[in-house]
Amino acid sequence: MLTYEPLTRPGVDVAVCAPCVAADRFQYYGYKFETLCTGGGHTVDSTSEFSLLLRLSIGMVPVLMAAEVDCASGDKSLSLSDTMTPDHFLELKTTMFNPKVRLREQQLAQKYPRWWIQSFLAGIPTIVLGMRDGNGMLNNVGATAC
Repeated sequence: MLTYEPLTRPGVDVAVCAPCVAADRFQYYGYKFETLCTGGGHTVDSTSEFSLLLRLSIGMVPVLMAAEVDCASGDKSLSLSDTMTPDHFLELKTTMFNPKVRLREQQLAQKYPRWWIQSFLAGIPTIVLGMRDGNGMLNNVGATAC
């Protein structure tokens, strides 16, 4: 069973700043999930990122778009000299698992369209979803195609 280390912010009274501490904790869970998926060890680094620069067109209008990417797919071998296309990459997401099926379906119905459009526009074909409990314990990991 995987656990997330507690998130604390020195000098901040938790009672006064409970909403921001909860938001920080949920954001931390996402970064920790990315760290676990990419083999980054125990150190969570929210500052590292990798971006793609994509040339698209909408009808006759050329568009240049940047997309932050979470990681490369482990089943594809890459080197810096390779031409990397978006299908080499994965989008990593984490969300709280709700044991009540109806509430879980509503939660995913609200979040999944945003995740899908983010991945679809960047051409990333797969979203890896980590389901955690309220204490940040990772319970299940699955993948879905965009």
